Amino acid sequence: MSKSGEEKRRMLSAGCQVVVGNLPYSMEPEPLYREFISCGDIVDVSVPKNKHGSCMGVAFIEFKDKVSVKAALAKAGATLQGREIRVTKAVKKVSYLLLS
Repeated sequence: MSKSGEEKRRMLSAGCQVVVGNLPYSMEPEPLYREFISCGDIVDVSVPKNKHGSCMGVAFIEFKDKVSVKAALAKAGATLQGREIRVTKAVKKVSYLLLS
């Protein structure tokens, strides 16, 4: 996808991503997909890995719409692979340059 296409996709999905935390280091995308597909159409599941290839304890799930995000947020406190998960709405990270 071209950069402009990627930017368009991000604009369309603004506000449609959740962060799932307190995940085991062995977590892979498939169990998350199975757990959250009942919330709505999933666009992407991303499980960041450390340099050893283990899950960093968090994952990002992008949904097609905000209604699905609301349903996903209701899963906070659910048990996944023996751990009580946290689910929060993802926010865009913004960097600021302070000028003196």
